[in-house]
Amino acid sequence: GVTQDYNVTKAVPARLGNISTRGFVGTGDQVLIAGFIVIEGSKGVIITAKGPSLANVPNVLPNPRLVVFSGNQAIASNNNWQTDARAAEVAASGLAPTDPREAAIFLSLAPGPYTVQVSSEDAATGIGLVEVYGVGGPLGR
Repeated sequence: GVTQDYNVTKAVPARLGNISTRGFVGTGDQVLIAGFIVIEGSKGVIITAKGPSLANVPNVLPNPRLVVFSGNQAIASNNNWQTDARAAEVAASGLAPTDPREAAIFLSLAPGPYTVQVSSEDAATGIGLVEVYGVGGPLGR
């Protein structure tokens, strides 16, 4: 028999630009949920929750709130993006929401699974959009 060995190398590192989910946000437990996993090293992410700026979408969520979870532990939340501790970095990234009622958070995350929940800050209902952007490092831009 003949044996052949092959070395396989990844020529281009994997990159995450954006992942998003749009859906209905109701009241109580009727939240919009998105999940993502950070695979290697610390990762910078910007997470947004939008409603008012969704062009041509009827019945948008007027005042979205987002909460980021690591397992069952809430690690960050926001309801008006300009109040986030790293709002200047969100603005500088070009990824900031266009409406001040929308939510955004800039986080540096360790490897692991994360969940984002979008709800309403004022108990309203409507269509919302959650987006996760990788920024910096081998998986971001």
